[in-house]
Amino acid sequence: MIGKLLCKLPYLYRYTGSHPRSQYKGKLLSLVQQCSHVPILRDFINQQLLILSNVSAHTLTEWSAHKLHVSEVYQPHDVTYEFLNDLYGWEKPFIKDVINKIRKIKSIPAVIDIPQMLDALQVDMA
Repeated sequence: MIGKLLCKLPYLYRYTGSHPRSQYKGKLLSLVQQCSHVPILRDFINQQLLILSNVSAHTLTEWSAHKLHVSEVYQPHDVTYEFLNDLYGWEKPFIKDVINKIRKIKSIPAVIDIPQMLDALQVDMA
């Protein structure tokens, strides 16, 4: 479901209430630990948080019992890259290219044209 989440992440910013930047940051923070082991996802989240470093996060503590929890922050491993290649056909050079594009984002909102993300969505929807 990585492709599905990659396509949805930018919309987290769009559908926020009266304090969009602080609510967006709160949503991103809730994903840090769960996505830390997934290249591209982790880099997208970290770059967005870097851009929002001067914004206070708005979080909903009353929903904390319903959050997914991963015991610790994990790093990408060779097995992760093999999985992404087997599932989506993403080889390490492609992943590194996408990460480099993500790291060039300096403001929100931003658009990066990566057609393979739509292909990943199609894989996840099948």
